[in-house]
Amino acid sequence: MIPEAIRYVRPDTIEAAVEVFEQSRGKGTFLAGGTDLVLEMKRGSAKPDVLIDVARLRELSVLEEKNGYLYLGAALSFSRIASSALVRRFAPALAAAAEDIGSPQIRARGTMGGNIATGSPAGDSLPALVAHDAEIVTEGVNGAAISSLESFLGKKSAGGNRGVLIREVRIPALPGGQVKGTFVKLGRRNALAIARISAALVIKGEAEGAMKKISLVLGAVGRQPLRVPLLEPSGSDFNALAAAAAELAEQAVAKSIPGRPTAPYKMRAVKGVVLEAFERVRNGGYG
Repeated sequence: MIPEAIRYVRPDTIEAAVEVFEQSRGKGTFLAGGTDLVLEMKRGSAKPDVLIDVARLRELSVLEEKNGYLYLGAALSFSRIASSALVRRFAPALAAAAEDIGSPQIRARGTMGGNIATGSPAGDSLPALVAHDAEIVTEGVNGAAISSLESFLGKKSAGGNRGVLIREVRIPALPGGQVKGTFVKLGRRNALAIARISAALVIKGEAEGAMKKISLVLGAVGRQPLRVPLLEPSGSDFNALAAAAAELAEQAVAKSIPGRPTAPYKMRAVKGVVLEAFERVRNGGYG
């Protein structure tokens, strides 16, 4: 049950939002879409004294490509991300993941920043962002800070990152046609399913079409997205590369969740998910 005595604040600037949080002495929570936070408050797992509404801050809704990066504000909804031609061009795996999140209503309200802040192992956008080598820009009492999303999520799983506001994510923007990618997840149902296992695949290439770098990141197989170390793509046959990636993914899952009851199932299931991702990219995917 949500308590009645909660203070609601809608700051006009990022600086004001950070100041309100600082004044709350750790008892404030930033609010944008609220799709996760409201449920946590109803369950009693989140008990903020102050709700700091940042959904309408202009800086948190940026969506643009400049200076070699694609910038995505933390308050962008997944429906806007999924429909963006810029995202499909420069971050195709993220576009695919955004289309797969929840229901149309959840996609219209849920935000990328909220997905990152919640940090659920099954968060669909997280493997895709990591696969695209995303960096995160945060704001705190000491000013702005930039770090890789992987390191940010690592600190969060260890109990860090308290008191920072996620401002935006930036992804390296390669020229058109030089990045392909997709996102595949396996859930209990086709619609509205929380991922039991997922995979984001990003293939970066040169203008002549040769594969230069492959990133494969798994979700729902640990506390944070799991990057699978892959073989160098140079000179590799696509089918052989996909088969090798599936084997390496199985090995990575075995190391990530040893002894868990779900480990045998996920070790077998991940191979099919990875092969499906490679097939989608072969057939065009996104990008």
